[in-house]
Amino acid sequence: MKCQKLPFRVGTTSYIYPDDILPNVRKLKGEIDDLELVLFEINNTGNIPKQKDLKELKHISNKWNLTYTVHLPLGIDLGSAIAGKRKRAVEEAGMLIKRLAILDPYAYILHLNLSKRIKGNVKLWQGRINQSLKDIAGFEFVRPQNIVIENLSYPFEHIDSLILKNGFSVCVDIGHLIVAGIDPLKHLKKYIGMTRVIHLHGVNGYKDHLSLKYLDAALIRRIIQFLKHSNYNGVLTLEVFSQADFKESMDIIKGGRW
Repeated sequence: MKCQKLPFRVGTTSYIYPDDILPNVRKLKGEIDDLELVLFEINNTGNIPKQKDLKELKHISNKWNLTYTVHLPLGIDLGSAIAGKRKRAVEEAGMLIKRLAILDPYAYILHLNLSKRIKGNVKLWQGRINQSLKDIAGFEFVRPQNIVIENLSYPFEHIDSLILKNGFSVCVDIGHLIVAGIDPLKHLKKYIGMTRVIHLHGVNGYKDHLSLKYLDAALIRRIIQFLKHSNYNGVLTLEVFSQADFKESMDIIKGGRW
């Protein structure tokens, strides 16, 4: 049963079952509103859906009123100091976005990685990121607002103006904020107008992507109530990666008095 009482779409990841993307979609289609397709690409191999799988994914989407968010591979380095690597990263992002356009994804999720060795010169990194985002915003086959940038371990203020400038949206990862010692509600309130996707998962010390049983119940309540009062109608993804964590988290969301 989907979370019909909430004004936003509730989803999870394509790795709840230890199997490929399509088998996960088949098993989860009646339980969620959205599925985050977690992509990875290593040396031209990976889990990028083939054409026949894309057709079935689209069929399932239409039949079950299921949307998709696509998490692009973590290795896409849009801020690389090496121009050729940066160019390939933009091309890879474009290739994947165009390939999966048949699914009409609600959002494509991007990481803007900032390595420790680059932190000494953030200004140069920001310039490279801005150019990469500008190149991606120029793609004719996707609207920039459908591409969302996720908060990572560095201050989000490093990139928020670049996101706004290039017409992109925001993915707020609650777990990442908690691990970084940042008040998630304060962050949400600041960026809710730009937010298209929210990742929610439990945190135990520095380990995240756990069941919501590891998240303070009062905090979950405040987040859900804030989203309702803000008329948020995007996607809330329970970003966990096991059947047990998914079931526990969905039970918490379904059973809450929001």
